[in-house]
Parts: sequence; structure tokens; C-alpha cells
Amino acid sequence: MATHPLPIEIRPGGARILVVDDNIINQHVAAAMLTRFGLRADSVANGQEALQALTGLLYDLVLMDVQMPVMDGLEATRRVRNPKSSVLNHRIPIIAMTANAVPGDRDRSLHAGMNDFIAKPLQIQRLADLLEAWLPREGGASSATTGSVTRDPSSAPLETGLAIFDRERFLACLGEDRGLAREILRAILNNLPGQIDELRARIESRDAAGAVLVAHKIQGGIGTVGGDALAALARDLERAGRLSDFAALERGLAELPQHHARLREAMEAELNREA
Repeated sequence: MATHPLPIEIRPGGARILVVDDNIINQHVAAAMLTRFGLRADSVANGQEALQALTGLLYDLVLMDVQMPVMDGLEATRRVRNPKSSVLNHRIPIIAMTANAVPGDRDRSLHAGMNDFIAKPLQIQRLADLLEAWLPREGGASSATTGSVTRDPSSAPLETGLAIFDRERFLACLGEDRGLAREILRAILNNLPGQIDELRARIESRDAAGAVLVAHKIQGGIGTVGGDALAALARDLERAGRLSDFAALERGLAELPQHHARLREAMEAELNREA
């Protein structure tokens, strides 16, 4: 599989990146992209685990999800920036990752102390640009000015139809890297059924808050492959959960199997195409 070298001189031995996301699919996508750049990547599931990691190892940059259980990315960033905290580098570049890249999210991220932002699903060229801007060069300085913000051309909402699987957009986000695409598709096929089972259990037990978290996780992961139809359903379920509207949750739950089956069929067809 091809490696895409970054057009910068990173620290000797390769930079080490911490990926913070509660969605294992998103962890896999980010880590796989970073590996393609020849970088080292570790993944944790929430802000509390991120603080533990940043206390034990010296990282060069953090990709931080905003909405996570246990401790969200905003609170974790505030603690990293606190000079009294035990993290090894209080000035480490932190890039916010958000599935809902709206101005309010960006403002909250920057106010918490994050340096920049990237919309999910991640686009490989946008990620490369951010790494070039924020990774320390030899001598320890990054090429970006602390506190500056670059413009994210991918942050606007995608105005596409409700595609089952938008193959062209998916591959474009990955720079046409079909090896990486296969890794991501396999990760989704392996992990999505468990997430749907968890969402069903949350709804059946009338756990609205839990349903919100799982629906948000599904939406973020499926957005990675341009699964617009299932992502839209997950977004509706997340909204219904926030309102504790169990009638709407049950209606959406009844639609899940068909949406999941259609997406699975499309992804499996893509894997067979590339075999």
C-alpha cells in the first residue's frame, strides 16, 4: 500500500499523534490516514484517557473529537492548557474533530484552547494541510502561528442526496487510496452491527441519553463512507433522543434494519469490486 509523504520535515524518528474519539471506526480512519503519512498514531476513547496518555508520553499533536462520553474534547483541552495539570506539553497543538462543523462548534473549540478544526468525515488532503501547518518542524516550532485558524473548505454541510453509499465522495476524501478505503469498509462492516445492537438496547430500555450517544456515534462513523441515508436516520434518532421522544425513536429503530442491509450490500459490493 502506498505511503503519502508529508511535504514537511517532521521531528526525527517520525511524529507521534494522539487520536481521541469514542467511535472505533473514526479512530481507525484517522490512524490509517496518519500511518499513510509515515506517522505514529495512538488512539483513546475519551478526554480522560487523553489526559492520561498526554501525561505518560510526549506527543506532537492531538486530533480531538468534541463530543464524547466521560469527558468531552472541550473539557479535556481546557485541562491540557491548565499549567497546573500534569500533562507533559501544555502547548501541544490540538485539532478539533467534529461531525457537526458549524460556526458555534468552531467558536467553542477555539475558546477552549484548541488550535484548529477539521470536519468529519476526514478528508485526507485537509488533514495533510493541518499536519503541515501544526506539526513541529525540526527545531521544535510549527509553521502555524499559535492561535491562528485556517479555513476548512470541507466544513460546509454536504448538499448531496440521500445516497446509500457515495463511492466517489468516499474515495475523493481518501485521495483515491483504495487500500485505505478497503481498511475503512472492513472496519465499518465489523463494527456497525454492534453499534446498531447497542442503539436498539438503549431504545428498548428507554435510555434516551444513551440512545443520543450511540446514534451520534453511528452518524459520525457512517459519514466516513458517504452513507447519507443511514446517517440521516441516525441524526433523526439523535434528535428524537434529545427530546425523549420514544415514539419517534421506535419508528426510527424499525427502519434501521433495512437501511443497514442496503449499506452493507453496497459496501460488500465495493470490496468485491476491488478484490
